[in-house]
Amino acid sequence: MVTDFGHLSKARCLAEEAQRIVWEQKGRIIRLRAASRDTWDAERILRLLEANLQTFREYTLECDHLIAAE
Repeated sequence: MVTDFGHLSKARCLAEEAQRIVWEQKGRIIRLRAASRDTWDAERILRLLEANLQTFREYTLECDHLIAAE
C-alpha cells in the first residue's frame, strides 16, 4: 500500500521542470540555427533532456496505476 505521496508529488514537479528545460533547449536550437551555428551539441543535449522527461512521466504513470489499484 502506498501511503506517502511525497515522492509522487516530487516526481511531478521534476517532470514539469524537465518540460520547461526541454522547451528552453528547443528555443536555443532555433536561435542557433537562425545564427547559422552548429546545433549538434545542443540537439544531443535535447535528446538527453527528453529521455529524462520521459523517465519522469513513466514513473508518475506507474505510481498513478499503483495508487489506483489500491
